[in-house]
Order: sequence, then structure tokens, then C-alpha cells
Amino acid sequence: MRASIVAAVLLTGCGGGERTAGPQKRAQDSPRVVLDRSIGDVRLNMARTEVERRYGIPARVTVFRHYFPVGTRYHGRELVRVLYQAHDGVLRVEYVDGKAKTIETTSSYYRTASHVGVGATLPRDRCARLEESGGIGPRGCKSTWRGFSFDGDCLDAWVGQTSARTMTILYVHVGRRIERLQVGDRDVILPCF
Repeated sequence: MRASIVAAVLLTGCGGGERTAGPQKRAQDSPRVVLDRSIGDVRLNMARTEVERRYGIPARVTVFRHYFPVGTRYHGRELVRVLYQAHDGVLRVEYVDGKAKTIETTSSYYRTASHVGVGATLPRDRCARLEESGGIGPRGCKSTWRGFSFDGDCLDAWVGQTSARTMTILYVHVGRRIERLQVGDRDVILPCF
């Protein structure tokens, strides 16, 4: 009888109904990237509480109190950066006033309808940063690819069809493999700042 009591305690737990804030199992999120709008189940301007309902407790939260320079739209407000471990990569969400303003991933799980995403390789005739000193090449390279244009001046990245307020960026750096994909509010990304 004693063994069955011990087994019952082990199976039900002995925490009096309290649960620890350990990793939560969540439903599979969408693999879709929508340019200038969303990655997975996170959409721009989505409330932080809604993102956390879908993705659970983040692996890390960092608050930047003085992130935005004087003269920018969000000057004086905090930027909250939240990281989730997702699909063998990271899903990073940045919030201003409790709303998702940028979403970034290093996971190859998330893709656009035309299969653009982390891990994709740009053709050899497309522009890329050649070395740390900022050289761009190859000579005479093409600066467009699948609706993205290469920005070697400010971002050293490929920028998608941007709206007045949002943009999608593919970070490649040295080489031709896409390392990170980001969608977000231009006033939070702060290109050329």
C-alpha cells in the first residue's frame, strides 16, 4: 500500500496545485513569413500578452531605457527585447509600449511564400559584402533579388518592398547565405541612424 501512495504522489506532484514557470509546450506555430507584417504567429503591433500566450515564457528579456535617439519617433520610450528558442534558432520580438514593433529570426523554419528565409543562398551574381572593410562585390553585381534590393550603404543587407512605416530585411554579411530575417517598424529598426 505504501508503494501505491508514493506512486500517486509522484504522478500528481506534491506542490499543492502550484506549477513552476518551466518551459511550456506550445502548439506548432505557422512557418509563414509575410513581408513587412509577420513571422510565424507574431504580427507587427500584436500585444505582448498575446505573443506570450502563443509562445510561452521567453528565454530572455532585456529592457533598453534609452534606446531611441533624440528626434526619433519613440524617443523617451523603452524598448523591450524578448528572445524565444524556436525551431533550432531564435525568434526575437521587440516591443514599444507593449506592442510588437520588430520580429526577427535565425531559424530556417520560417519562409515567405516564395521560400525566402534563413539558410537560403543568394545567386553568385548578386551583390554582397566581400570583407570587413565594407567592400561590395562582385564587380558589376546585380542589386535586386526576388523583390529585395541590396543596401550596401546603411544596412549592409537586402531590403524588401517597404511601406512608409515597415520594412523586411535579409541579413547576409560575408558570404551568400541568409543568416537573419527581420520585419519591423522603420522607426524602431532605425536604418541609417
